[in-house]
Amino acid sequence: MYGERGRNMVSSEFLSMKTIKEVAPHLVPVPIAWVTYETLNDVHFILCEFRNMTDELPNIEAFPAQMAELHRNGTSPNGKFGFPVTTYHGNTPINHGWHDTWELYFTNTTKVPLQMEQEAQGPNAEILDVSKRLFEKVVPRPLRPLETDGRSIKPALIHGDLWHGNVAMDANTGQPIIFDAASFYAYNDCETPRVLFRWSLRAGVNCIRRTRCVAPALEQDQRALSSSVAQSFPESAARGGL
Repeated sequence: MYGERGRNMVSSEFLSMKTIKEVAPHLVPVPIAWVTYETLNDVHFILCEFRNMTDELPNIEAFPAQMAELHRNGTSPNGKFGFPVTTYHGNTPINHGWHDTWELYFTNTTKVPLQMEQEAQGPNAEILDVSKRLFEKVVPRPLRPLETDGRSIKPALIHGDLWHGNVAMDANTGQPIIFDAASFYAYNDCETPRVLFRWSLRAGVNCIRRTRCVAPALEQDQRALSSSVAQSFPESAARGGL
């Protein structure tokens, strides 16, 4: 990675991997350090232990259970949603901060990538009109009930960019390995649409079965759709259009 952005990218990935390692040591290669070349002080990289990996996808039944274990055991250090450093969705920075509610976190960290997407792709009146209704009406409908009327949700550590390109199998142990993390403390439900959107329906359904724990369950699909829409903005900002 190059430049200041590259430095921030490798340091944030190192912290993400280190945080996952502390909770689920079997799931990630040991992160050793992030490093800047002595002779090329604008070039940075992350160093992890070598794991002999295959490109096979993990067991569709067992892997969701292991991710659910990560979500259950990875608790926020201050009880809030967010992360202590900016992470990256591709080249797009996600400045998490800390938020008391999931709705507030979700809204704030979706509005900024939307603005970046508009700057990268050019203003689009239709997207801006739809996004206004998204934040005013669509997002509160499935998210606000999670933390009202006596309900609460616990911020959980997630991988943050879980798709089949960031998952492999350890050739020696037969266990899954996840890498290239962009972690934060989230409502764990939001990891599910990342699997549905970028992996397979079956894997996503298994994740839902393993992780669903908060009513109202009827809003599960709406929450998944909201998360999928939110992911499209940094994708577009980084790669060239919705």
